[in-house]
Amino acid sequence: MTEKTEEALQLASTSHEGQVDKSGAPYIEHVKRVARAVEMKVAPQLRDHAVTVAYLHDVVEDTDVSLNHIRDVFGNDVAEDVATLTHRDREEYPDYINRVARGSAAARTVKLADLEDHLRDTSHIRADQVEKYVQALGVLTGSRAPDPAG
Repeated sequence: MTEKTEEALQLASTSHEGQVDKSGAPYIEHVKRVARAVEMKVAPQLRDHAVTVAYLHDVVEDTDVSLNHIRDVFGNDVAEDVATLTHRDREEYPDYINRVARGSAAARTVKLADLEDHLRDTSHIRADQVEKYVQALGVLTGSRAPDPAG
């Protein structure tokens, strides 16, 4: 683990402390699984960046860490990918997934790993949520999503 990825893991661990997933397990375990999956999926030259983004993929959305803080600590490229992965208030889920699909290869890879991890045990999520994740996987594994603006 590089210094950058270690720092990202530390921030994620601190930020997600006390949070649990739908099964009641510590949320940071989900984050670590996503990072491990990303590490296996990306080319070596992208690994440090993509794993850093994977550790940080939910901190802006689910904690009080700001995107500006991510930018200050990890740089603009990491912040841009974290911004891409952050589901915005009042953003429809299909719009969010299409935005991610138009993002960087690292952001798409992190979201794929995130969805795959959510689907590894569906006993704690509703059927409509499972269907939403499966549809999102289809969008992200296809070609780049079209830009709805034309």
